Amino acid sequence: MAKKFIEAEMLKPDMKIFTSAYSTELTKCYSQEAIDSAPAADVQEVRHGSWEINPDGYYPYCSICKEEPQGRAMTKYCPNCGARMDGEENV
Repeated sequence: MAKKFIEAEMLKPDMKIFTSAYSTELTKCYSQEAIDSAPAADVQEVRHGSWEINPDGYYPYCSICKEEPQGRAMTKYCPNCGARMDGEENV
């Protein structure tokens, strides 16, 4: 199963609704503590970019960091900044 990373603070209001309807006060405390004590994942937000072509029409560069890839290889990820080259917009 693939790991799923969540924003814990967004989960807390839903847990309060669920635990208020179905649980004792002790269960509410355990639920809140389980969220707060869960280990934090070491994740980084994905930046999206695309390979652009210089005005001279020959050299590609990253739309995020503006650097050219080594060997002019237009890979799936920028080797300089790590942006995913899928052309999606950053939010």
